[in-house]
Amino acid sequence: MKTTIFLVLAGWALFAMHQQNVDHFYELYTRNTVQPSSIVMTAQNQNVISGIVVDPQGKPVSDARVYFTNAPVPLPDIALLTDSNGKFSLSAPSTGIYTLECRVEGFAPTASTVTVTGNQEVQLEIRLRRE
Repeated sequence: MKTTIFLVLAGWALFAMHQQNVDHFYELYTRNTVQPSSIVMTAQNQNVISGIVVDPQGKPVSDARVYFTNAPVPLPDIALLTDSNGKFSLSAPSTGIYTLECRVEGFAPTASTVTVTGNQEVQLEIRLRRE
């Protein structure tokens, strides 16, 4: 019950912060401080590391965990699972050298290092080996 209440309160706080930003923007707009033509939305990041995880015979491996173990900037500890074709795609928030690790039952953990140079999609094949 406490967790549910906390999540509801946290959600309400996020909504309230969002509503304050909307109200502030509307106030600036109505005072002609911000003109509609000056509102520009840009993508913060176009860097993507995409690839495929394959077994020693080159067959795609689904449900393999792929995650960052090293990056040029701090990243949250999250992992993704490859799709049914063994494919994955991760956003790289800045340029630099990234190390990804892949784990799946029955195979040895496999690490790969890639360099992201900016506004690009880096392709990677992670070939697993049996334990």
